[in-house]
This record gives sequence, C-alpha cells and structure tokens, in this order.
Amino acid sequence: WALNGALLNWYDGERGHYIGRHADDERQLVARAPIVSLSFGAPRRFRFTRAGADWARREKVVVELGDGDALVMGGQTQRTHKHEIMKLRSRDPRGRRVNLTLRAFAVAPPDEVRSDDTRGGRFAVPERASAKRARVGEAGA
Repeated sequence: WALNGALLNWYDGERGHYIGRHADDERQLVARAPIVSLSFGAPRRFRFTRAGADWARREKVVVELGDGDALVMGGQTQRTHKHEIMKLRSRDPRGRRVNLTLRAFAVAPPDEVRSDDTRGGRFAVPERASAKRARVGEAGA
C-alpha cells in the first residue's frame, strides 16, 4: 500500500473550531493501512476514546498535538476507538492550526471504474501497472 490521498483541515481558534468524536469511514481505504496526521500551528488537544456502548465509562487518552507533530493511527484503531479534536478551554491558545491527513486509498482496476463508483465505496486513481484492489476486512491487505 501507499499513502496516496491527502485531506487538509484548517482550525481557527478564534472561531472555536473543533471536530467531534468520530471514527473515519474506511470503506475506500486499504484495510489496516495507517492513517497519518500531521499538525502545524497552534496546539490542540486530541482525544482517543475506546469504542463501546457506555462512553462515559470508557478509557480516554488525551494527547496535545503541537506544531510539527505527527500522529499515526494504525491497525484496528478506527474500529476500536473514536477520536476528536477537543473544544477549546478558556485557557487554551486561540491560534490557527492546519492538519494534513494522509491515507492509503484502495485502487479499483480500470475495467471496474465507472463515473458513479464514488457512491459505491470505491476510489479511482490513474491507472498504474501494479494497481491492486483492497477493501476493508479482506485478509492479507
């Protein structure tokens, strides 16, 4: 697998930007490939919470992400944990933060790519000689 997709998020502390607790949708990603998150700018609190029915009693881990920090979520993280950029507290810095997230998207062979495939859970990239296809949950991916 290769990290072949990027998402750029901008958080403005003056506007109170944050992202609530969630797990990433992995249907278009290579199974168990790591998700790499790079932080630039003002520090923010990043919280992992173990998934389960009773959120209030689940294990929580808070990491402060600073300028230039990298966070790697690998393996089963998206299935076992939720994550979030926490709301700012009154004492938190109000600066801006940029986050660059890198992911390994699955590649559908060219003969299976249609214009509506993005709705069907596939992601197409330009044809490569060594193109492979993998879906979440497939063994050996």
